[in-house]
Amino acid sequence: MRTSILFVFLLTITASWAQSGLGVKAGGNYSFLSMMKGKDWPSNAAFDYVNDHVLRRTLAFSWGYTARIQLAKWLDLSPELFCSRTLNMDRTGETNYQDQAGNHINWRSEASSTVTMRYVELPVLLGFKMPFGLRVEMGPVGSAMVHYSSAYESKSTWYTNGAWTGSDEDKDKVDGDAEKGGFNLFEFAVAGGLNYELRNGLNFGARYQRGLTTVTEDSDLVEYYYNLVQLSLGFTFLGKRGAE
Repeated sequence: MRTSILFVFLLTITASWAQSGLGVKAGGNYSFLSMMKGKDWPSNAAFDYVNDHVLRRTLAFSWGYTARIQLAKWLDLSPELFCSRTLNMDRTGETNYQDQAGNHINWRSEASSTVTMRYVELPVLLGFKMPFGLRVEMGPVGSAMVHYSSAYESKSTWYTNGAWTGSDEDKDKVDGDAEKGGFNLFEFAVAGGLNYELRNGLNFGARYQRGLTTVTEDSDLVEYYYNLVQLSLGFTFLGKRGAE
């Protein structure tokens, strides 16, 4: 429902331009997270957080609508509206320490967490026209999370002076919105890429998107940024088309 409302709003704005183009697109997203030190990370400590957290690079499907507003013969503005992306995170860890009695404690943890975040994204890209239907695109991207879900499993084992002393298992499932998952509702990014369009309206796109705002609300210790590589196939069915 939210997606339909946004599309109608986009369609209304675009229809007021005489040389607009409207179309659809679909494709695959290759997404991954990058991590940086937060402001509370100890300045004298090595940033080894990445070594304990294996972030899977994830393939997902995306689809949406496109518009094109002619600004000049060689320049246009392309608002888009598309949805869907998925992220997975795995974590394993091992900790060694001594308790007050001098016993050597070894704690091992194996955990997997599958996180799915669905967004409505609104790129607004400037397109610089090149010969033979090629366009160079770049611009900002705004996104809003519309759904969040996760499935978590973990197993922890403790050893004291080399002998097994206990274990624990935990499972949890969460389904809800961004606030419930501890994620930011709105994010901003920049994107750039290439698009090639034929005279019949069929077009092919490749794009890289880099997050400028953190994915999680609590980013004082570690900051997560979303990255996306997108390959798409689209069709322009209204307005000016293709290679000249």
